[in-house]
Amino acid sequence: MEIIGILNVTPDSFSDGGKHLKNPIKDALKMIKDGATIIDIGGQTTKPGAEIITTNTELSRVIPVLRKLKEVIGSKKMDVKISIDTMNSTVALESIKLGVDFINDVSMGKYDKNMLGVVSQNNVKYIISHSINPMDHLHDVINKNTILNNVVSELNERVEQLIKNKICKNKIIIDPGIGFSKPTWDLNWPLLVNLNEFKKIGCPILIGASRKRFLSSMCGEDNINWRKKDKATAIISLLSFLQNAWGVRVHDVKTTVSLLKKFNEN
Repeated sequence: MEIIGILNVTPDSFSDGGKHLKNPIKDALKMIKDGATIIDIGGQTTKPGAEIITTNTELSRVIPVLRKLKEVIGSKKMDVKISIDTMNSTVALESIKLGVDFINDVSMGKYDKNMLGVVSQNNVKYIISHSINPMDHLHDVINKNTILNNVVSELNERVEQLIKNKICKNKIIIDPGIGFSKPTWDLNWPLLVNLNEFKKIGCPILIGASRKRFLSSMCGEDNINWRKKDKATAIISLLSFLQNAWGVRVHDVKTTVSLLKKFNEN
């Protein structure tokens, strides 16, 4: 299973805003040492109420980090891939030019009308996350009674649209969008324990539950600290592994990898 380490180079991300601004390459290398197989660089926060930054601002945040990280990984001959977390087609294209392996788009290509063209014209894998509408309504709550069927259906429909836009199905990775439009435990659990339903779509599955708000209610508290959330995230990572998920996206790589190793040793 792929372990995707989250490298947010933003001042305002919901859990680690500003953390990686001082030395992002050092932080990325630590995640790789801890077991990350992919580093996901993001310059645009998607927390509730976040403002969309300009293209130039996003480029200025992610491109220097991507360029340097590619250089370091190459010089050290590391078997690590890089993803760019963006909804912006210009940022995606500039990243692709530098050899990025994945475009991780939480809007599923709905925010920027040029994104699907950029993806289809380049040999890059495309991660799409379920949500209601791009960015403006990313965190609107959806109906818990029909959530599993709705999310599976909407992701399947979007995959079919991507294929019609000449994006190869074997390049598409689907993410149920844990936490997006789904702030509470009862909205996310039906998705997390039913990954077999998503497998019917025929694409690899990525789970990104790390430090999401619903983890507090999962632990029976209103607002738990990051350490507890990282432990809860590791448990969900194990649950995802047991259901043959393609990958998990986490802030704390070490805690997730340690739990997976302990499980495999038993």
